[in-house]
Order: sequence, then structure tokens, then C-alpha cells
Amino acid sequence: MLAWSPLLLQHRPLPAQGRARMAGHTQTLYRQWLVLQMIPRAPRKVSAREIVERLHAEGQDATKRTVERDLIALSAIFPLQADERAKPYGWSFDHASPGFSLPGMSPLQAIVLRLARSHLGRLLPAHLDEALQPYFRQA
Repeated sequence: MLAWSPLLLQHRPLPAQGRARMAGHTQTLYRQWLVLQMIPRAPRKVSAREIVERLHAEGQDATKRTVERDLIALSAIFPLQADERAKPYGWSFDHASPGFSLPGMSPLQAIVLRLARSHLGRLLPAHLDEALQPYFRQA
């Protein structure tokens, strides 16, 4: 049995024969996993076209329409939002969400964040405090 390691979750490009063996559902899951990792927290955003370009750089063949379908499906599960005010439309995690991160926060990380919050509270610049709020809430 393999011991659990955060290194197992780090992205490693698949060799050509590995990609060829991936069946439809597995390939979709892998692509959506990569897409989630590419989406920033609001107010930053990323367009479907930018995601397609990044997927191609990762060796994934996906069309813009496929990525748009993935984003719509993922937004039903994850706190994603589409900014449709101006083209190109952009996608981001809700500003209050901690984003997408696996594995979850360890007890040690939670303690460090709680200590940082209690000891640095008023010393943090407002923009930094706001950016860290989702992590403080998760801790």
C-alpha cells in the first residue's frame, strides 16, 4: 500500500502511452482537475480561451466549447462565478471561497493561520487581510 503524500497530488504530465490509455470519463476528470487549478479567486479571472491555451500547453486536446461546458458543470459543484459584463467572459472562484486546494488544510496549517490572525490582526494591510479571510475562516 502506498503511503499518502501531498506530492501525489502535484501535477505531472502523462506520458503519451498513459494519455492513450485514459478512457473518456477518466480523461474528462483529469481535464476538469486541471481546469480547476487554473481558475483564480475573484477579482482575477481567466477566460475559456486562456484555459484552452493552458490545457494545450499541458498536452490536453480540448476545444473552447468543451471548456465552456466543463466550466458550467463545475460551477454547479464549486463556488465558481462567470463575469459576463465584458468579453472575453472570465471565470473565477468566488472571492470569499478558499479556492481549490487538495489536500485540505492540516491541523498544523490551521494553527499557524489562527496564530497569524491573532498576532498580526491589525498589522496586516487591508488588502492582505481581505485576501487571507477565506483561509482564516477555513482554519
